[in-house]
Amino acid sequence: MEWGSILVMVLAMSQVSGSLSDQGATKNATPPAASGSLSDSNSGSTAAPASTPATGGKALLPDVRNELLSRVKKDQDARTTLIEWMKQTKFSQLPKPIKDQSLIGEFKKITETMAAVDQENLEFLKRMVEKHGWLSRTLVSADGAKAAWLMLQHADSDREFQKKCLEMMKGLPAGEVEGKDIAYLTDRILVNEGQPQIYGTQIKSSANGGLELAPLFEPEQVDERRKKMGLGPIEEYLSEIRKQFGP
Repeated sequence: MEWGSILVMVLAMSQVSGSLSDQGATKNATPPAASGSLSDSNSGSTAAPASTPATGGKALLPDVRNELLSRVKKDQDARTTLIEWMKQTKFSQLPKPIKDQSLIGEFKKITETMAAVDQENLEFLKRMVEKHGWLSRTLVSADGAKAAWLMLQHADSDREFQKKCLEMMKGLPAGEVEGKDIAYLTDRILVNEGQPQIYGTQIKSSANGGLELAPLFEPEQVDERRKKMGLGPIEEYLSEIRKQFGP
């Protein structure tokens, strides 16, 4: 797997961080869209019930919420393992391509574990969405909805499912889905389809092995678009990325 692909997996973890949390209109232009329309369980967890900000009550599907929280922990644990391994081996600083076979073997084992977690989570998420629709705050509370979104971000193996869920998210009443979640998912789909992103959430590796934004639609207006989705200024976001993962 290429270094750029590693970044996609690792940086995705930071998308749930408050420090990185930090559709907007553009003037005389229409943002690009991914192909296909972008317009628009059993619980093994003991998580306590959560209030639902969108309704003021409890999650309507507490067992599904608990399962989501259990699964997203496995998602994040897998990515934490990769991050810690990269720090210990100074992997990002090594000349590419990597020739050390022991490192390649370790990396393959870690990423295969992560891919298996992502696939299991995708299959679970598809079953739940088929049964309940998008897992919104009313259904699974704010933390459950965030967990479902993060699992969807990591479902790159099924882009059509990502698009289907994005449409569902956009069609929900205000307060059921965070604007920033829609922004991240929109950008991820666009970048994976080779199109410019709209909100500047997706990072890729540069030619010299550093970090840079994936191609961005009308960058001079990105902060305006980000603000409308609940995201902070692009430079603050990039600064936090560099602090965590280097220049």
